[in-house]
Amino acid sequence: MLYCVNSMHTDPHIIDELELENSKLREKLSIAEQWIGRELSEIHFRKMKEEATKTTKHGLRESEKEIEARLKKYFEASYEVLSIENRELLIDSEVNFSYLVRQKELDGIMVTNIYQKILENIFEEHITSRFRKTYKKSRLHPRKNDLLEKTLYKVIQNDFQLSIGKIYLILKRCFEDSPGDLVELFRTSAEQEPLYTALSHGDFWDYFTDIIETGAFGEKRHAGKITLKDARLLREKITGNFEKEGFLKIILDYIK
Repeated sequence: MLYCVNSMHTDPHIIDELELENSKLREKLSIAEQWIGRELSEIHFRKMKEEATKTTKHGLRESEKEIEARLKKYFEASYEVLSIENRELLIDSEVNFSYLVRQKELDGIMVTNIYQKILENIFEEHITSRFRKTYKKSRLHPRKNDLLEKTLYKVIQNDFQLSIGKIYLILKRCFEDSPGDLVELFRTSAEQEPLYTALSHGDFWDYFTDIIETGAFGEKRHAGKITLKDARLLREKITGNFEKEGFLKIILDYIK
């Protein structure tokens, strides 16, 4: 509950305390809203995946083994860098994309959520986990009223996993003159990982920015308004349609 602090007869000291309390409550509310939004999206995603899998496998133009063989040929040695979970997710994404193409009225979240999960898994495994482990026992505190600093504090203290949108913003902040104490520590930790060198690839930021600006991992996802066009665009940007270079292939080539 937020308190009213506009009374003309209230002691200034009390006003300061109430404003501080309101600030803390707003922050907690924001965290709760983010968590609820992600949980609801995950539930929606799981239900759609189950329904799509039941229907799709009867009408596949290629088997899952054939899809896997195609992915191995595309990624070559980089395929082995993918975790077992991410390999299965990639196959699922192709199964669901095939179904979405035939049932265009469906929500493209059945494809785009998989891409989001894969990318978040990779950055968690190859960058964020080191940062969390290194500073887990530290007494660091976030810079006041800085959302990204507060997010990184939650990564350390609450085992919070970064969304792909937050990863994008934090990596961009790493290149600023005054990124903030926790962002600077994140950069220092990330620089020790092979994946961080991918940031210097000529197309890394173009791909990453295009992916984020689709809105498919943000407002469109929460509104349930991801179209086939959005799914096609993300498939091209992230996987190169498994024919040419894409964002995923770039980052995997730096990890191997």
